[in-house]
Amino acid sequence: DPAAQSGFSIQDPNTGAVPPGTLKWNDARTVLSWNPSERLGVKTQYKVTLDKGLKGAHGGVSANPRTSTFTTIAQPSVASTMPSNGEQNAYRYGVRINFATPMDPTTLEDKVSVSGFSAADLEGNVYPSENGITVSVGLKSSTTYTVTLRPGATDRYGQAMGGYEFTFTTGAPTPSVSLALPGYSSAAVYSSSAEPILYFQTTNLPSVEFTLWPLTPDEGRRMMHDPGAIRQFKPSLPSLRTWTETVRGAKDEVILGSTSLSGIAKRPLAKGYYYLGTTTGFGSYFAFAVVDTVLVTKLSNDELLAWALDHDTGAPLQGVNVRGNGPGLEPTEIRTDANGLASFKVPVPVLGYTGDRSYVLWIDGGGRNAVTSTRWPSMNAYQFSLPGDYYAREWVGHLYTDRPIYRPGETVEWKGVVRADDDASYSLPPTDSTFQIAIVNARGQQVRQDSAHPNEFGSFAGSFVLPSDAPTGNYVVSISYTRGNSWNVASNSFLVAEFRKPEFEVGVAAGRASYVDGDTIDAKATASFFFGGAVSGAGLEWSALADPYTLRVPGYEYFSFNDFDYSKPFVSRDALRAKGTAKTDGNGVASFGIPAALATSEGAQRFTLSATVQDQNGQAVAGSTTV
Repeated sequence: DPAAQSGFSIQDPNTGAVPPGTLKWNDARTVLSWNPSERLGVKTQYKVTLDKGLKGAHGGVSANPRTSTFTTIAQPSVASTMPSNGEQNAYRYGVRINFATPMDPTTLEDKVSVSGFSAADLEGNVYPSENGITVSVGLKSSTTYTVTLRPGATDRYGQAMGGYEFTFTTGAPTPSVSLALPGYSSAAVYSSSAEPILYFQTTNLPSVEFTLWPLTPDEGRRMMHDPGAIRQFKPSLPSLRTWTETVRGAKDEVILGSTSLSGIAKRPLAKGYYYLGTTTGFGSYFAFAVVDTVLVTKLSNDELLAWALDHDTGAPLQGVNVRGNGPGLEPTEIRTDANGLASFKVPVPVLGYTGDRSYVLWIDGGGRNAVTSTRWPSMNAYQFSLPGDYYAREWVGHLYTDRPIYRPGETVEWKGVVRADDDASYSLPPTDSTFQIAIVNARGQQVRQDSAHPNEFGSFAGSFVLPSDAPTGNYVVSISYTRGNSWNVASNSFLVAEFRKPEFEVGVAAGRASYVDGDTIDAKATASFFFGGAVSGAGLEWSALADPYTLRVPGYEYFSFNDFDYSKPFVSRDALRAKGTAKTDGNGVASFGIPAALATSEGAQRFTLSATVQDQNGQAVAGSTTV
């Protein structure tokens, strides 16, 4: 009943004020809208009430009153900042301004400035959003900064915000000392024929105190192999000496210093193991060995190979005993051969193995001293840009289908071949081996899973009938086996599509294989039915797409004959160089010319000429060639 609008009221519950406005029904009289005739109060709560007893259009009345409240948005303003205004020990990693209301990010462009930074410094480092604006810059220590947000930015409703400014002072770096060791490791080695120099970094410290302890061989190898053990380590032997290095440098700056571990004598330390720590309360420490021999290791699936070399000359060492420790290491001591090599056997890690595979090797006889650990930095294949596997592959296989594309309702025939893989030595799998065959449709749903045993040739085959309503798209068929978890052996894919076999084919040809900039490419498309007749009078669309061409000279395939600008690797140009339409003649042939034109400063290009012909039944078939 339209008269029900008399039961509507709206007011400010805190003041009782009633904002002026108008009521309007929709055409079906199911929605009543109230529109204010003047702007509502800012950040003000309003209460909407519908009385009980309101009559419906088809009889009946509302049994209970209904109320609802809402609050209008505030004026755009800054809610908080990080660092806060007036902060005296602020962090030094960027600035953040948070808004009280959602803002229009496009109006925040170029509205922020930070003292000490030019507009060029801030370019690309200011990130506005509806909720705030972030300035990603590194701030200097013990420095006062002023951040200014200029007026003019608007919220999502068009309300303009005034300017805002705040000031803070960054804190000074915490006094600290850190040891400059390779790979941030807690272990190192020094030569027994040179003075051992330790580099360290300090901030806001007048001096650093060092203490040097000797270690027993067992302690030394344990500390150098297990970085975690050094944190709670207490040397069992008394210290050798304690000394202090004075640090000179500017406040708040990182100062690089050095100290001789052998003291004022500045001579090499005796071969053995040592532990050094700073006693200024900052917990910097490390274990090191003084050696005359280097051990180079390579860990594979079943072997740990060690190469013993003289530290100073690099000459291989024959007849020295290399000892080792680690999970499953056999034997634990080997004498090097004429090439300085010693080979240890280690357990093969199969897929799913999560145990430890770290080893420590050392030499401590015959007047020689050496130590190494496979846990040390730069011992992984990826750090040498080499491919590597961390598990031994048990099976290798190949899987294929009889066709690459099928229609719903057709039968997919597949075949898989599996071999046992022993470090690239392949053999037939036992016929009682069990593998799982799974097919997943384009929606990610598994539509088939079977178990299969290979035959005496290490292969198995099967078929799968696609349902008549099978979803179209890419399907995946895979072979896997179970060892705790499921591990993939091989997979392949096929396409399910609603398609019709073409009745004709299209061939595209050019007059020459190559053209010079400025020439015209004389192209020809020929459409012919598979039974031999010409597709005459058919509409044809042609196009030419360009992509950079690289010269390949037979016998020099690994050489590059093109220039590449590493400063502009992502420059892209419009690939489409020409397009048009034509119609086949009585012989099913359509000819067209394409400008062989290069853009300014553009190198050689390869043009792909394609033509799509559509017959009277609406079937489109395409062909292409390249020049």
